[in-house]
Amino acid sequence: MIGAGLLLVEDEYLVAEMLRETLLDAGAAAVHAVPSVRAALDVLNHHPITAAVLDFDLEGETSAAVADALVAARIPFAFFTGRTQANLPPAHRAATVVRKPAIEKLLDVVEQMCGRRGDPAPPA
Repeated sequence: MIGAGLLLVEDEYLVAEMLRETLLDAGAAAVHAVPSVRAALDVLNHHPITAAVLDFDLEGETSAAVADALVAARIPFAFFTGRTQANLPPAHRAATVVRKPAIEKLLDVVEQMCGRRGDPAPPA
């Protein structure tokens, strides 16, 4: 049971909807699914967020700025992406990376993140 407000940054609508529904079914109180850095930063400024799931490669941008904001706010996050840890910028290689399409593993990571605040989830 997640029971938290989550930020989901995913630019592919069908993937975002499927993940949003999956997280809600797993007990998330709210899932703010957004497709861009700008929208994600807006959510962070206006909603209580316990943890976040970020696709790294978004349409024409990356979610690195969102990851930076989450680190500054001490909100745990994980990347749900096709990239490997080694393919992330050095500043974000310590974050958990769940390779798409491993949804069950992602749910486990989100549940762990919602149990604590402060640092990105440890590498998976």
